[in-house]
Amino acid sequence: MVEYKYNEPYYKLQFSELDEDVVKVLSFEGEESISRLFEYRFELLSEDPELDASNILNKKATFLLTREEEPIKIHGIISRFEQRGRTPDYVSYHAVLVPAFWRTTLNFGSKVFQKLDVEKVV
Repeated sequence: MVEYKYNEPYYKLQFSELDEDVVKVLSFEGEESISRLFEYRFELLSEDPELDASNILNKKATFLLTREEEPIKIHGIISRFEQRGRTPDYVSYHAVLVPAFWRTTLNFGSKVFQKLDVEKVV
């Protein structure tokens, strides 16, 4: 049986390129389903007003959910990261965690027609 410490959060979002406790999860919601990519959305707080989005956006991250057994770890990348607000002590952020496979959805197809008039293309 796992003992919970009251000063430790039940869930964390850790970024691969930043210190472990640079942000605190204020709230989250997520969607998982069969034959679809998961998506978790987070509202975050940080005491660091100078978080560099280039160290977060499109980088690896892990969402940890503490349970009675071992924590559940959800690995992915951050597809969206934005600053939402600021107080004298904290900066609030919004982040979205998706699987790394999500990158494959960013392609598009196009064709180039050279030396053809409109009638032949259509």
